[in-house]
Amino acid sequence: MKVVFDMALIELVGQSGIGRVTKNLSLQLAKAPECELSFCASLPTVEHWLEVYKYLKKSELLDPKLLIKFQNSIINKKGILLKTIESLDNLHQWGFAGAKSFKKIIINTLLSNFDPLPQQELVDKQIYHSSFFAIPKKIQTMKHLQKVLTFHDLIPILFPQYVHEAIINNFEEILNSIHQETWLICVSESAKNDLCNHLSFIDSQRVHVIYSAASENFYPCQNRETIEAVKKKYKIPNNPYILALNNLEPRKNIEQLIRCFASLCQQEKLKDLSLVLAGSKGWLYNNIFTEIDKITELKERIIVTGYVDDVDLAALYSGAMMFVFPSLYEGFGLPPLEAMQCGTPVITSNTSSLPEVVGDAGIMIHPQDSDGLCQSILDLYHDSSLREKLSHQSIERAKLFSWEQCAKNVINLYQIAVGC
Repeated sequence: MKVVFDMALIELVGQSGIGRVTKNLSLQLAKAPECELSFCASLPTVEHWLEVYKYLKKSELLDPKLLIKFQNSIINKKGILLKTIESLDNLHQWGFAGAKSFKKIIINTLLSNFDPLPQQELVDKQIYHSSFFAIPKKIQTMKHLQKVLTFHDLIPILFPQYVHEAIINNFEEILNSIHQETWLICVSESAKNDLCNHLSFIDSQRVHVIYSAASENFYPCQNRETIEAVKKKYKIPNNPYILALNNLEPRKNIEQLIRCFASLCQQEKLKDLSLVLAGSKGWLYNNIFTEIDKITELKERIIVTGYVDDVDLAALYSGAMMFVFPSLYEGFGLPPLEAMQCGTPVITSNTSSLPEVVGDAGIMIHPQDSDGLCQSILDLYHDSSLREKLSHQSIERAKLFSWEQCAKNVINLYQIAVGC
């Protein structure tokens, strides 16, 4: 099957779950003998095309020559242009003023009419799969292509107060690109139910639930030197710590976790426990830092790491006493699964998709139940046998999810779509 896989968001999403899903699925599909895979960047600017090109180039398993428009692009034909752009990127990273602006001038001058989806490179393809963005109108007009869209969640509809207007507008474009003949992959039964309830015209037979997975980079790290080195790198004290890892944004319910942590430390006189908030700043995060500032006597025990390098995540998870993820809503919920694969006891919400992921291998509470969250943290803090039990159950539960199985299920959907 000749498949075009849209990776337009690949380097734009930091450590978000959507970015990890896109990367890991692309790696598996590239290895599958059933697929003759090409990549594209559907957004109509050359910057996104270049981001996908750079990602493919630095990948050991993916070939940049598989990128649509690579062979026929002025960027490739004028090799010096591509090298110049890459050099300017390096200069910008090294702090050279003006490098980024000069790159923009080059792109705008020479590539103003850049078309990332040329008709001649798509005529022999069978499937177009968007990993996130709306299916382009140009693609929708191509009757020979089966259109597949991965749908992650209904957050901009259910929680519009927690997202930017630009995200809501982009989400409306995604929904508007879904038609009766679109094939849909939902990352959980919860996401499927939300989508089908919202778009009543959808044929549920064309909606396949295909679970994501944690990559092999997540494992129980038992090397104390590695864990200590990572803790030192991110200025984490040499004491037990609660880990919360996600983009800092209101939907993740971090403010409540901070309040519960402060309440426990003060009322139960927990002198050796720290709270580590790991992950990049998302949006509307000021209230999180306001909440931290309110508890001056504990401020030094709340560590905000910022972005954490992928190579450090297994040690960061493994070194934690527990992983707490009180999110209000998740389309899938990758961080709890990553923690479970590292053998870290998990406390998370009992809403949306999270019960599908965690099952009985973690402690589940309502995201607004602050008393329940405090008690769950306290139980794990005091009970080493409970931590050991959940650690074992977590590792076993995580084995139910794999990128190999995810890719097999996606390929099965491709085969159904092509054969219909």
